[in-house]
This record gives sequence, structure tokens and C-alpha cells, in this order.
Amino acid sequence: LERATFRGTGPESAPPEDLYVAEDHDADVRFRASGSGRIAVWLTGFSDEVREDYGVQRGARRDIFLQAVEYLLDGQLVERVKCNPKSAWSGEGHAVRLDVPAAGDHRLEIRVTLALPEGADPLSTEPVVLDGDELPFTVAAGLEPWMLPLAAASGSTLLAELGCVATASCSHDDTRGPENVLDGLQSSAWLCKTGTGEQLLRLDFKKPLRAKTLVLQQAGTRPRDRFSYDPIVRVELRFPGTKTSPLQASLPEDAYLPGFIELPADLALRQIEIVVLETIDGGSADGLAGFAEVGFLSSED
Repeated sequence: LERATFRGTGPESAPPEDLYVAEDHDADVRFRASGSGRIAVWLTGFSDEVREDYGVQRGARRDIFLQAVEYLLDGQLVERVKCNPKSAWSGEGHAVRLDVPAAGDHRLEIRVTLALPEGADPLSTEPVVLDGDELPFTVAAGLEPWMLPLAAASGSTLLAELGCVATASCSHDDTRGPENVLDGLQSSAWLCKTGTGEQLLRLDFKKPLRAKTLVLQQAGTRPRDRFSYDPIVRVELRFPGTKTSPLQASLPEDAYLPGFIELPADLALRQIEIVVLETIDGGSADGLAGFAEVGFLSSED
């Protein structure tokens, strides 16, 4: 059970990305998978023991006849391919494509039902079912449940189009300034060094903004940056120029997930301050934390 490796030279021999192989010598059923958020899975063969025990002798060969090939994702049956039980298996992959619902660690399994022997009574004969080894794989970025509604509201979350200006009490360097939270790009972010005084991000609006929800997307949401920065787990919102009291809120410990904070009703924002109150140590970037994007959702989004 391993990630496949290839040897060769030239562009034609370059190894495909994210190819996984479950072809252990002792496995009854062998299969492969390739991809990340969308996985292709296919049957590649059977062990010598399976051919010896269940194959039908035809000359020098022992042929295998299949009734169905099933694929399981995280223990749940997700695809079933019916086979022609009268046609010997000749290397068909019976491939399927599976959409993996979320990022993280997952496992694939294959289950093959053999065709009944010729002349067997289907009412009294149980078919032989063979299982392959589990095939673990990791998806760096999948289609999370929160992504679609956030993408649908992206027009209303892009504050630069509303004449918003971002400033901050501190920034890690000139390329990690507060303006990055307004550019609509996950690849840029406002970053600050934690534990060095107050880390405050301030947004000023040319016109009053009425919104229902504040959306905070942390730095490091790109797959390659996911564990680079310390997750921000608690913030305080301040509303200068209003009588509204500061509001403290928690954010997900997994910084990959956006934080949604409900705002006080009937509040017309001309300025909002977002103060980092608490982070979790552990990022590889030596105590850096921040936000990639800040946005707002209205009651209609």
C-alpha cells in the first residue's frame, strides 16, 4: 500500500500527481486512485490465489468473471459498477470518479462480487465477495459546505469596491500590509507578529455600511500555506463613533475555516476595528498571524 513512483525521462514519463496504489502482493483485489478533490478510482487486478481458487480454466489461463465492482469512500458505498457476468475480465478498470466532500484524510476501498459459477442456482448460491486493502489519501483542499454560499456572496464581500480603506497598528513587512484584506485574493494577507503589543486592523468606509455578518478569512487558507501561521481564535470588534459596546467573538481553531460573526442589528458602520485577542502557537512562520480577507454579508446574502 503506497503512493506510486515512476522512473523515466522526458515529458511522457513524468509521474502523474496524486497517484495512489493498493497493489500489495497479498491483496485479493488490487486498485489505484488518482486526483485530489475529485478522485478517479479503478480496478487493476487480482491475486494469484484468487485466480487459482475462483478462476475458470481456459487453456493456459484461469479467467475471472465479475458481477459488480463497488467503491467505498470513508466506509460508505458511493459507486457500484455492474459487469457482464458472461464476459471474462480482461483488464477493464471499471473506473469511476468520486467527488471528495472535504479536505483532510480519507480512505478508499474496493469490493468485487464475482459472477456465480455456470449452472449455479442464484436462489441458493451466495456469490463470492472479495475486498481489497484500504487506500488512505489526503485532500489538501476540497469543496467545503461553506464555500458555495460565500462564493455566491463574493460581490458584496469585496470592500475595495465600496471605497473602504484598511489600516493597522502593525504589519510584518511592506508586502503584508492591511490593504491585502481588501484585494479579493487568498494568496495575500495582512500579517503581524503576535505577542508584540496590540494587533489591530481598522476599516474605514466612505459611506455607512449596513451588514448582518462579518466574515474573517485567516492567512494561510491556501493549501501550501495552511499550517504556516498561528490560528487566531478570539477577536474583539470595536465600533468607534457609535454607542455600541465592543463585541468579543471566537473563531474556528482550524484557520482554514472562515469565521462568521453576527453584528449588532441596525448598525450603520463608518468604522470598525478588529483586535486580535488570542492565537494558538504552532504555525511554522514563527509567530505570525493575520487575515487574508475581510468581508461583510447583508441579510439578503
